[in-house]
Amino acid sequence: MTSQRVSVEDLVSHPQLSMTYLAGRSGGHRAVLWAQSCEQERPWEWIGTGDLLLSAGSSFPRSAQQQVDYIDALARAGVSGIVLGEGMSAPLMAEAADFADDLEFPVVQAGYSVPWVFISRTVADLNRHESGRQLRQIVRMYDLLRGTLGGDVSLEDLVERLERETRSRLISVRRQSGQPVLRDIEEAQHEVLAAVLATIGPSGRMPAYVRLSLAGMKATVLPLSEGSSIILVVVPLTDDITPNFFVLEHAATILAVHVQRQASEAMRARESGQRIAAHLLQGSSDGDVLATAFKAAGLETPPWRLTVWHHPAPVDVVDLQWRLSLRQIPHLVGESGAMTLLITADAHLDDGIFGLADGPGFHAGVSEAFSSHRDAGDALRESQWGLEAAESAGTGVVVYRRAHSPLLPRTVAEGHQLVQQTLGSLLDYDRTHGTSLIGTLMTFFDHNCASKQAAEELNIHRQTLAYRLKRLESISGKSLDDLSDQTELFLAVKALRLLGHPDL
Repeated sequence: MTSQRVSVEDLVSHPQLSMTYLAGRSGGHRAVLWAQSCEQERPWEWIGTGDLLLSAGSSFPRSAQQQVDYIDALARAGVSGIVLGEGMSAPLMAEAADFADDLEFPVVQAGYSVPWVFISRTVADLNRHESGRQLRQIVRMYDLLRGTLGGDVSLEDLVERLERETRSRLISVRRQSGQPVLRDIEEAQHEVLAAVLATIGPSGRMPAYVRLSLAGMKATVLPLSEGSSIILVVVPLTDDITPNFFVLEHAATILAVHVQRQASEAMRARESGQRIAAHLLQGSSDGDVLATAFKAAGLETPPWRLTVWHHPAPVDVVDLQWRLSLRQIPHLVGESGAMTLLITADAHLDDGIFGLADGPGFHAGVSEAFSSHRDAGDALRESQWGLEAAESAGTGVVVYRRAHSPLLPRTVAEGHQLVQQTLGSLLDYDRTHGTSLIGTLMTFFDHNCASKQAAEELNIHRQTLAYRLKRLESISGKSLDDLSDQTELFLAVKALRLLGHPDL
């Protein structure tokens, strides 16, 4: 449909507006969508394509070069022209006037007695027919939103139909990492996206939108979330298309509803995952509590697998959740202490742990598949066992039972047996007397049997540490001076940690 928008020339010709050209008369054909007053220092960051800037002159620069740069920035932003109030601004310098003529960018002066609101109302009245067309377009877009919220329209269909309405590719991503949200992006879009992210930076407040010209491609960037952590990158389908910012704002609003919706779901999943992680790491395995959490996360159908890794690791948990959301994979993820825990359906877990295994320095342990909520505690211990094997061997991911260490037990049952045989008497003594000989032994091994450092961490004198070590030797029947006994105690302590013993 051909646009019937009012032009700059129409306004200059209007007898009641008292407007005259200062420069750029040959650009009088430029369409005006809206007339907007803006006194920001960089108004091109606040007004859009087809807007006519109304300025009382407070932000209009005084020097010739500054005026040239100011006009150039407005023209690059697609602004239709600028109207300066008579006697209110610095005079237009000759160099700037010549530059505006070359650009065919209208610089217009309005009579002192003409209020800005009168110009805005005139533009609105003359554009009423086109506004009606836009209104119908926007109504269609919000009908799509209602359809997605009601389940009649898929999110993929929503984005595709919004792209048809805006005649642009709509790419929503996390600004810090470039992780796509709402849907995956095409391979061809990675280059322009990388350029956009490098230009706007990973954080910080953004204006209403940013226009960029990168490698011969135009792009417009709008914030989709509070703090601009998630952004919408708009790339016209063809070079001759200039997206209507008014329509883009509504498209961004619609997509922001889904961003917020999914972000809220992800936050609830993290909070539930935090509780489950703490629950399991504390040695509790209440089946009813776990069943409720699994059901809420969409993990109703067994079998499942549990994966753990230590942080800091090259893993952004929020990015991981968006990645799983794009693939519609139900999950629970939570952090507790230095441990991150992820529960997914067995069928969904791949060898690369959803791309995490490709990260440098990433190590993870994966449990065997389990089908009862009450087995989640054992699954956690299995995954911890796998993590220990992965970190010891320097490999990325180890699945329980695939680790073949000649020293450590290969099953939870074998681990319990080793602990009971080697440390059972010490554990009994600590429980009976309220001591912590096991904790002392662990700290001693953590410092490679260096008494000075171990005593400092325990905040005791070295003589006190020596007394405790002699006491535990007497109770356990093992000598720390004997390499064989020392190795057996070390492996038993390692197994005790992996088992998440409740006395620790």
